[in-house]
Amino acid sequence: ETDQVTINGRLAEIMGYTLQELQPISSRAFARMCHPDDLARRRESFKAHLAGRQESYTCEIRIRHKAGHWVWVLDSGRVVQRRADGRPLCLMGACQDITERKRAEEALRQESERFVALARVSNTGVWEWDDTTGAQWTSPEYFSMLGRSPDDFPDISDVWLKLMHPDDRERATRSFAAYLAGGSQGMYETEFRLLHANGEWVWIWSRGSTLRDANDKPTGRTLGTHVDVTSLKQADARLRESQEHLRLISDNLPDTMVFQLDCGEAGELRKFTYLSDGVQRLYGLPTNAALHDATLLYGKIAPEDRPALEARERECIAQLKDFSMEVRCLTPDGRMRWIMITSSPRHTDNGHVVFDGLEIDITERKRHEEKTHELNAMLEQR
Repeated sequence: ETDQVTINGRLAEIMGYTLQELQPISSRAFARMCHPDDLARRRESFKAHLAGRQESYTCEIRIRHKAGHWVWVLDSGRVVQRRADGRPLCLMGACQDITERKRAEEALRQESERFVALARVSNTGVWEWDDTTGAQWTSPEYFSMLGRSPDDFPDISDVWLKLMHPDDRERATRSFAAYLAGGSQGMYETEFRLLHANGEWVWIWSRGSTLRDANDKPTGRTLGTHVDVTSLKQADARLRESQEHLRLISDNLPDTMVFQLDCGEAGELRKFTYLSDGVQRLYGLPTNAALHDATLLYGKIAPEDRPALEARERECIAQLKDFSMEVRCLTPDGRMRWIMITSSPRHTDNGHVVFDGLEIDITERKRHEEKTHELNAMLEQR
């Protein structure tokens, strides 16, 4: 009735004051310390309780701290004495500092917003499976990436299987079942096709992991994502097709071998990472054998030409310049033939020096050159 408010030292401390600094205090003075955005909500809850429409008064509000910032408190109270006509005489309550809780809630809210925004802008579908109840949850992007709406599937318990390509269904279900049966260790991962609303099949990269409790035991809840990798699949198919075309061309070049040679970071290595089938025609070596052991091919070079070849390789590796040289080699039929080696070095992502090049049989050209030389000598003598 008198609007007299009595507080203890802890409430004053929450607001950054001493008890003496706040004396005397009234309900109006206390209200002026509240955040303007919280006043209406606090007033409505307070009036509802005083009028008897609410059993107690409870409201989360912000109070201005002496230092100038806002402190969140849980303000709650109850009328403990009323007149005979029901008018309130005395109310007792408490203010609990919930600033840290509110900060944690705000951080969680922002994290959730970032998570939702990330799923939306990346067009990534999020799903959760509860193995104990068989319940499934999906984000809207789970369907929108397929040109569909969640409203089209009121029961999503088996929508995954309904939309899956028949050729992928058994493999995908077996993979997920094996993950769960194996104790949900590590990460579940698989790929399959789901039917888009336009009738096309979309390749999905599905990954997930079972949540674990404080004792590192599986909880039965597995959370994962669906990512549309159709464009990557198509690019991979085009790349494989292009590589196959290049392989067919390189394998069928007459009297030519195409190669890629890894020399390590500073020339300490000699390993062929690619050889066309020309290695069999030029040197009589199986392709896989030469890929496994480069010395088999180097051993075909005439001993007289090896020191110059090795010196030229070291020079080109050190200066990263083009390699070109003509050497003699021993052919499968036991004859000595001339080979022209030409290649260009480059650095790969791992820092190694790699040569991409060709080896061409130039024996006939050399014979023509030799005959021309002999003819010129004969003509000079005549």
